[in-house]
Amino acid sequence: LEVIMAMQGIDVSTMGPDGDIEGAARDAAEGRPPARAPPKKEEPKKEEPPDNRTPAQKEADDFKNQGNELYKKKQFKEALEMYDKAIEKEPNDLTYINNKSAVLIEMGPEHYD
Repeated sequence: LEVIMAMQGIDVSTMGPDGDIEGAARDAAEGRPPARAPPKKEEPKKEEPPDNRTPAQKEADDFKNQGNELYKKKQFKEALEMYDKAIEKEPNDLTYINNKSAVLIEMGPEHYD
């Protein structure tokens, strides 16, 4: 029953002790505060994983992030330059090549190599 009521948007936490909705109205009329749901437990904070990237990978990611921002602004030529710099730093990472390909597709067939 509670599941069906929750699906209909009825807050079951406001029900009276005997399980009826009128109980909540009666409690309110008598000046009793509504029943509250138990507080949620806070999840323990997770530690950030260590950054195991090499300096070249970090620099390539910085170029990629700059390229991504330029791509969003539709500054495709500048984005291509950033992705090319990222590819120079990390030629085996396909992310940079894929991003460069996306820019070339946006620019149109006349820019394909």
